[in-house]
Amino acid sequence: MKANGIGCLLMVAATSALLTGCAGPKHGMADMKPPERAAELDKLEAFAGNWEYTLEMTMEGMEKPETYTGTSYATWECDRRLLVERVEGDMGEMGKFHGLGIYTWDPQDKVYRTFWFSNMGEMEHGTMRYDEATHTWTMKGEGQNLVTGERTRGKGTCKASDANTMEWSGAQYDSWGWTKKMEMKGTSKRK
Repeated sequence: MKANGIGCLLMVAATSALLTGCAGPKHGMADMKPPERAAELDKLEAFAGNWEYTLEMTMEGMEKPETYTGTSYATWECDRRLLVERVEGDMGEMGKFHGLGIYTWDPQDKVYRTFWFSNMGEMEHGTMRYDEATHTWTMKGEGQNLVTGERTRGKGTCKASDANTMEWSGAQYDSWGWTKKMEMKGTSKRK
């Protein structure tokens, strides 16, 4: 029994010594400062402000596209680290539309991150990339339709034809990316 007790004590001491080296660096209150704001966030400034949009949308089961209109405004939050967009529109027989988008830069993965929610049951997250040569944003993401429970994938583009006009298009597919559920294209003009 005495040998087992000493062995157990040695095992605990060795484990403690090993785990001590695994502890992360200690941080004090002086270290808890916000990181530098990434310069890449400035590219999102193109979306800031008040906009009016017209969109043409075709959903699965629709024979012809429907046209809808609305407004959006995007403002900076969290020391200009998040661009938050609020969208409102009239979806005809479907009623009023309300959406919320969040856009930011991920410095670890070197990509723009997006999050989208709406009263129509959409909940999505994705990424965006900007092509400086063509002034085009390319987006892709995945999410869930909270009404049907279906998982979705989406992709789209947005191009600034000038400082006050955005031309955009996109499509949403089933979770495999095989069946198109919805397609839209539109124009946003700065107010």
